[in-house]
Amino acid sequence: ALLKLDEAKAFDKKTSVLQYLVKLLKQNDESLIQFKEELPTVAEAGSVMLDSLSADMKQMKEEVEKVKKTAEKEGNRLRREAKEKNITVAELIAEKADGSNNNDQTDYKDKTPMEVFFFER
Repeated sequence: ALLKLDEAKAFDKKTSVLQYLVKLLKQNDESLIQFKEELPTVAEAGSVMLDSLSADMKQMKEEVEKVKKTAEKEGNRLRREAKEKNITVAELIAEKADGSNNNDQTDYKDKTPMEVFFFER
């Protein structure tokens, strides 16, 4: 890409676009011309960021799996308890919430809210 900038001529038909850009950089901020010294660290930084994000995603997936397993265990426990009382899971949850009526459970009478969230999507 730099070669093309060197071949393309600027508005005066003598100066290349690359030469014009270097001139502008020198006029405004000469430290920008030293950018090539920073290029190796840019590539390394990109790699570190990707590695970090990958590790974070792996950890999040593992934690979501733990939450799913916990939801499933809790659902199984509540189903056993509801079966012993001969009521639905929704009725048991409503009973545990001090008798409040939990109408949003009517479609999932045998599922806990966490199970609905994870498994009924």
